[in-house]
Amino acid sequence: MMIWFAAFFHQTLLIAQRKTINHQRNGLYWFILIVLIYVTSINVLINVSQQVITGDIPYPSLATTIEGASGLVLGNIYLLTSSLILFVIAILNRKNPEIHKRAMFGASVLILSPAWDRFIHPFELQSIHPLLKFISINIFTVSLIVYDFLKRRKPYWVTILFFFLMILMLPIIFSMLNMGWGEKIVRFIGS
Repeated sequence: MMIWFAAFFHQTLLIAQRKTINHQRNGLYWFILIVLIYVTSINVLINVSQQVITGDIPYPSLATTIEGASGLVLGNIYLLTSSLILFVIAILNRKNPEIHKRAMFGASVLILSPAWDRFIHPFELQSIHPLLKFISINIFTVSLIVYDFLKRRKPYWVTILFFFLMILMLPIIFSMLNMGWGEKIVRFIGS
């Protein structure tokens, strides 16, 4: 994930320096990187699901039951799917820089949100207020909407899509868990 963050920063720096040709050329390599990230992430979900089903769990502090793994698996599937939607939008709109950069930003925030969550977890923001952790994760989304309002008096449609993908993440995941889909998906992936 650190490589992805470095790549995102580097690509942004290239555009700021008006090195569009290098940005486009490097974009092909970063496309390969994102494919590798998705393949690796899917492999992790398969391994976690298989380990929980067989009971062969090498890291007991992680998900040790099917119920415990359900949230992890569903959350990662949601993040991968949401970021994939934004990546496809970014690739299809690479000639439209405003849509392209917002879609790439949104996809990057979504795919890096588990890392951000692990980074801020030791600060125990939930003990201060239950919504503080949620707000800290969504600060990126809100800042982009504010930026759009300040620059053009209305947000781009892709910014609104990114906002809804972030805001609806927890309700969708918890609804699926409450309906029992988490266990079914873990059993399906792990079989």
